[in-house]
Amino acid sequence: MNERSLTQKIRSLILLAEIVLLCVANYVAFDRFFPSAGDKGFWFYSALLGLVLGSRLDTPFFAKPADVVLYAAPAAIALLLGSSWQTWDSGEKVAFVLAVAFCVAVGMIGASAILIQDT
Repeated sequence: MNERSLTQKIRSLILLAEIVLLCVANYVAFDRFFPSAGDKGFWFYSALLGLVLGSRLDTPFFAKPADVVLYAAPAAIALLLGSSWQTWDSGEKVAFVLAVAFCVAVGMIGASAILIQDT
């Protein structure tokens, strides 16, 4: 079987594309490509650190289950710390609940994979 892995250059371009996508998401949410340093920027900087410090450049394919748990827990914590539930409208609340549910589900699936695995 001839497996073709992504080169470091291609993975760097993918990382750059993810950062650009993150900036576009911030623009859609707050009409600015780069957020302020306050509460509205907390999610952006958490996600940016997750991209940069994550293993995108090191691991070209899939994250290990332990890494998935280690990424999902801080993501959920960052969402909870940056929430303003009382001031949000219903659409923002739905997006928040979906994001936290995604983090919890991914963390549980990663933990399950660790428990099921032999090695």
